[in-house]
Amino acid sequence: MKKDDFLDRLGDIDESFIEEADREEEKEGINVAQIGVLAACVLMAFGIIAFMPKNTTPSEADGTSVVLEELPKLTIGEDMSGMGFEGYMAYDISEIISSEPWNEGMKIKTLPVFDNVLLDDENKFPDPQGNPHVQKLFSDGTLYNDLCKVIEKLGLTPSDFTFRDNSPTEKQKEEIREKYASVGEEVPAGFLAPSCLIAENADYEIRAEGTHEVGIKFKNPVKLPEGLELGYFTPLESIEKTAEYLKTEYTHIIDMENPVTAIDGGDMDIYKRRHYTVSFYEKGATAEEAILNSAFKRVYFTGNEEGDLTFILLDSRDLSSKLGDYPIVSSDEAENLLLEGHFVTSLGGIMPKEENIASCELIYKRSTWLETLMPYYKFLVYVPEMPNLGDVADAKQYAAFYVPAVRSEYIENYPQWDGSIN
Repeated sequence: MKKDDFLDRLGDIDESFIEEADREEEKEGINVAQIGVLAACVLMAFGIIAFMPKNTTPSEADGTSVVLEELPKLTIGEDMSGMGFEGYMAYDISEIISSEPWNEGMKIKTLPVFDNVLLDDENKFPDPQGNPHVQKLFSDGTLYNDLCKVIEKLGLTPSDFTFRDNSPTEKQKEEIREKYASVGEEVPAGFLAPSCLIAENADYEIRAEGTHEVGIKFKNPVKLPEGLELGYFTPLESIEKTAEYLKTEYTHIIDMENPVTAIDGGDMDIYKRRHYTVSFYEKGATAEEAILNSAFKRVYFTGNEEGDLTFILLDSRDLSSKLGDYPIVSSDEAENLLLEGHFVTSLGGIMPKEENIASCELIYKRSTWLETLMPYYKFLVYVPEMPNLGDVADAKQYAAFYVPAVRSEYIENYPQWDGSIN
């Protein structure tokens, strides 16, 4: 996983809090016209055909069609999170490792799609400040309860902490009002409202965010046993050992029945340094559960330059607004769609070539700026046209291309690349 991918999961957490913790159709015809079939059967079959076109998907076992419930059309929105070009640099694609659980052997016909509860018709920006969904989390006690659960995991009680939110002080509010007044405008509704609840004592600062993440900052960095470290550029071998230690030592924080040790990264910077992230997610009972847990519910551990543990992020998303289970294309179909230009990418001007496709995985895009949380096939494609800098002139550049996994008939604005960033 790129640093940018990880930062996206931290994107709505207060910056002052973070900076101290470094960082799947072939459609079978209905057999209705065989000689000797009664006319009534023919009429019944035509009735079925009239009902099925939009909401059927072929089964992989025998090619028969499965009727699905009526599903709303999806819209692919523009991701305004501003993470820039998503590129990866390595000498070989095998150096870039991913903990995503999907593999081509999984027989997945459908995957769920969710509404982003932070966005609605009136609120097109996921800013937690003044967001109605976030404010409800304050008023119904959800954020307070989230903090108390984490405090309990630490073996402490709420009485050991002082609680506050991140509302501006009265002086700051007045300065904000004056700034808006100077350009003839009023402060936007909700702009001065809090976006997170904070519990603090001498050892910890814990923040429950309106985006459903809870972060634990260690005021005194935790020294790890000799030979273990959690620095930004810690080598893979050491990161693997450290991850296993954290899995055991912080099992009460991870709090999962069957946690998967997830190490992602391995791409280089111009100085040949490689970065890896350490996280854990619940394996789940099914492939679908594993994919969803990997995308939307992880526990991340990060450290400082000295390799000490400084921050734990309990990353989660609200998936209460489910739109339905949508039929998805296979990875082979997705590759054909990629080569036809049906993708989303942050790289402009270069069309992917079949011989340069390096890897494929099934993931969810989870930016808070997207109206729907839906699955995509993520392809890493070697881009020989891109030059390298610094000490890595002989390395390869790989760019990320995303093909919607949901079938095109369920998407209003199915992507068609025009040469630009989309």
